[in-house]
Amino acid sequence: SRTLSIRFTVKRMLNVRRDVDFHTGNIFFVSDIAVHGDVRAGFEVQGNNILVKGIIEGATVRARGSLAVEGGARGSGGSGLLDAGDTLRVPFAESMELRAHGNILIEKFCLHSLVYAATNLVVKNRLQGGTVHCNGLVYVETHLGNPKGTPTATRINMGYDPFTMRKLDRLEQHIRELQDSLTHIAGIAGNLGSDSAPGKRLDNARKKLNRLIRLREALWAALTEDEARAALCRVVVPGTVYPGVEISIGKAFFEVEHEMNNVSFSLADGSIVVTSPAIIKKKA
Repeated sequence: SRTLSIRFTVKRMLNVRRDVDFHTGNIFFVSDIAVHGDVRAGFEVQGNNILVKGIIEGATVRARGSLAVEGGARGSGGSGLLDAGDTLRVPFAESMELRAHGNILIEKFCLHSLVYAATNLVVKNRLQGGTVHCNGLVYVETHLGNPKGTPTATRINMGYDPFTMRKLDRLEQHIRELQDSLTHIAGIAGNLGSDSAPGKRLDNARKKLNRLIRLREALWAALTEDEARAALCRVVVPGTVYPGVEISIGKAFFEVEHEMNNVSFSLADGSIVVTSPAIIKKKA
């Protein structure tokens, strides 16, 4: 009798040789992915290491490893996320959320984006608007902030774990939403009593709010324990820093009030100090 042999081949790289759009749908793959076109608004790509050769516009791309984008990334309609388990590289980012558990390298500019970098953020040209959470080095080569001033400040927060900060940001939003909901439910419940349907909803909402507040307190306590890392944080700008930039390192805060050139910001004795030149070369 013959023995039937069946061989299974696991593909190590998925090549998507077109845009990710309505023709492909969302793409979820266990290994590496190369997208040879753009990732269109509203679509999602998930994989191990990911390369996107086109532009990401209003889409979500999540890589368990490294994520590299050759075309750039632009948010659309309040959406747009790049999330890397390791290093993230992108030529430019505008109105995006960027997350990386390793380094983030932006080869040109980063505009009005929300950035979470577990280690270092390097912007080769301009960082303007938005908020950066980083726990290592922020290096902006030419321009930090907006020379004409902007209603949305450029904020850099350092000395705390960025992803705990992200949890706190989301938790604060949930608490605000629940507090608004409590006011509405209390108005409906009135004097109906705790046994009524609105009264039970009100009681459940109050218990949930108390749980969220306790979780917020626990997260803040965890952040406090990480303050020793603040002493190692630096913002380095060999170029120009414009008024309106806000920098926090640990509990210290500094707002730039006038134009500065070739400076670095660091923590000393509980305050943020400014030194120049930005990079001090070691003597041979």
